[in-house]
Amino acid sequence: MTDVTRTKPLHRLGRALVRDQRGAAAVDLALLGLPFLLLLLAIMQMGSYYMTQVALDAGTVKAAESLRAAFGTGVTPVTPSAASLKATIVSGSGNGTSNGVVSSGLSVEIQPLTNLDSGAVAVTDGLANYGSAWTPLVLRAKYTFNTFMPGFNSTWSVNSSSIVRRQGQ
Repeated sequence: MTDVTRTKPLHRLGRALVRDQRGAAAVDLALLGLPFLLLLLAIMQMGSYYMTQVALDAGTVKAAESLRAAFGTGVTPVTPSAASLKATIVSGSGNGTSNGVVSSGLSVEIQPLTNLDSGAVAVTDGLANYGSAWTPLVLRAKYTFNTFMPGFNSTWSVNSSSIVRRQGQ
């Protein structure tokens, strides 16, 4: 038997495999499925991040508005505790929604604006320093939540702040 007659069946088999398209969809799915799924998860995680940021901003603004209303009544200003501010932020963030802020991952502080540095200052949970009369105050909140995207940190944090002026004595 010559070499040509031995390689003919192999040539025919090779041509048949090249023309056969039955497994092409499975190979395409195997190559493109995982990156597409990771991209979809990343988009969902970023959407969750921004929805949480909006919820925290809404809660912080609501708490600042309630402080402003409390400061405007009478000559002795009402100064709620940090726990009360935290409850106001949670209720104002849309707690009934899936991206509402819950108190377990929330840190809240209020302090005079002059106490803050121009650099990054960590939020001290439970700090309620109202300063003296007519002091501009900064209400700051930080919310930490878990992520579900592989390859990222297991928790992310969002921050929000609002400025309110203390009135009264």
